[in-house]
Amino acid sequence: PSAPRTGRPILEKLAAELDETSMLGLLDPQRLELMVVDYVQTSQPLRYVVEVDTWRPLWAGAAGLGVLAFLDPQERAGVLREHPPYAITASTPATPEAVEEFCAGVRADGYAVSRGQRTEGAVALSAPVRDADEQVVGTMCLTVPDNRFQGADESRLASVLTSAAAEA
Repeated sequence: PSAPRTGRPILEKLAAELDETSMLGLLDPQRLELMVVDYVQTSQPLRYVVEVDTWRPLWAGAAGLGVLAFLDPQERAGVLREHPPYAITASTPATPEAVEEFCAGVRADGYAVSRGQRTEGAVALSAPVRDADEQVVGTMCLTVPDNRFQGADESRLASVLTSAAAEA
């Protein structure tokens, strides 16, 4: 997958406004996996190291779950059949039922939040990126070290993030 031309300026604006690492991930509908294709790093010394051009499962972490939650039920079932979940960390939803339960919360909120699901000590928020037909094609994501993340900041971060994802 390659980044949409509009992605980079939105990532830069997001990172500048929130001073946290911002990422753009794209869904490969054949592989049923996500790849981070671009990111902008925070200026803060403690930061998440972003792996680009690496396939990620959709069932672990905010980036993937922010896509998976908004796929139709048959597509979600196909993802979980092709790529069965397992515990990457103690916080990873490691069964199809746990993933579905998490996805229901993501759909209700309109964005995903994960705490240590892929990397201990990391908090991530993501919102779906949609194409002109309103199909989910990727995700806009923020990563924050858990010692800097305050639960009270979630709604503000999510609001800025979902607006950025809508622009992408």
